Amino acid sequence: MSSVKVEAYARALFEIAQAEGTLDRVEDELFRVARAFESNEQLRATLTDNTIPTERRQLVAEQLLGGKASDTTTQLVSLVVNS
Repeated sequence: MSSVKVEAYARALFEIAQAEGTLDRVEDELFRVARAFESNEQLRATLTDNTIPTERRQLVAEQLLGGKASDTTTQLVSLVVNS
C-alpha cells in the first residue's frame, strides 16, 4: 500500500479518535507502539519483512498490542503491518 493511502487512512483514524474523544489514548498507544518498534530490532525486522506471511506479521502485531489497545490503534497498526 502506498504511503499516500496509509496517510489518508491514518488521517481518517485520527478524525475518528477525535470524534470519539479517544485522541489522547490513541496518541499514547501509538507512542508506545513506536517505542517498542524502535527499541526492538527483532520486532522491527519481523514486521517489515515482506517475505514473512502477512498473517504471521499480523499475529505478532496483535501479540504486541495484547488486546489492550483501542480499536482505533489496533486498526491503524493492522493497516501499517498489512501494507
